[in-house]
Amino acid sequence: MLQVMFEKYMPIVTLISDWNQGDYYLAAVKGKLLSLIPNLNLIDISHQVISFSSRMAAFILRNSYRAFPSGTIHVLCVNSLKSDEYPHVAVFYKGHYFIGADNGIFSLILDDKPERAVYLDHSVETTFPEYDVFAEAAAYLANGGDINQLGQPYDSLIRLHRVLPTFHENTITGMIVYVDSYGNLISNISKDFFYQKIGNQSFDILLDWGYYKINKISEKYEDKHKNELIALFNSLNLLEIALVGGSASAILNIHEDAEISIRISREKGKDQKPLLLQ
Repeated sequence: MLQVMFEKYMPIVTLISDWNQGDYYLAAVKGKLLSLIPNLNLIDISHQVISFSSRMAAFILRNSYRAFPSGTIHVLCVNSLKSDEYPHVAVFYKGHYFIGADNGIFSLILDDKPERAVYLDHSVETTFPEYDVFAEAAAYLANGGDINQLGQPYDSLIRLHRVLPTFHENTITGMIVYVDSYGNLISNISKDFFYQKIGNQSFDILLDWGYYKINKISEKYEDKHKNELIALFNSLNLLEIALVGGSASAILNIHEDAEISIRISREKGKDQKPLLLQ
């Protein structure tokens, strides 16, 4: 009966890690999952997370997990070693399961407290928990298992605070939180926050301590000339800095955690010439 049910619904497990594709870790975890559930639908979210960067992994998963069907199981393979401070846990939130080490990463992915969180009870000592612990927990859930049977309730997820933009003396100060594969610089400044503080006033977006300035918001990438530096609000409604036809990160030498400022300008109505970079 169970086999017939899964012929109609292939359970989905996603993987995100900081593993190099040339290592054996990913292949081993996938192999074990498929050995446990041969018809499993395995989805790679990303394996290019910067080593040990829980914040980068959280940003990617936070902005992608909602697109998956309810019941999807997300396995977090970044900073996964267990300790007394960072236990292995399984979390259920808005129809999705998350498995990983609670080093604060869950608080950066979820908007609020999960409906359920449990310890992953296991006695095995391992340097490869993704294989020995997470894969088995994911397979159990994919087979329709009850999360409550995985371990004792876990009621105190570690909370890391998201870095939010500030506004002081007519200036928004934010941070570059992610650089995508095109070299676009994604900030933590939302469209709502921008217009709440700036409104229709003239402004200068300042990068590299003001060395680069942009004073317009573009609607889309292709409206501008090649090698022009632009600012726009992306599909996440976050302020993004892009170089048309190139990599803003590489050309400007700006990366994650760099500061970005938006200053209300007193020179009203003054248009900036296109900022072209070679």
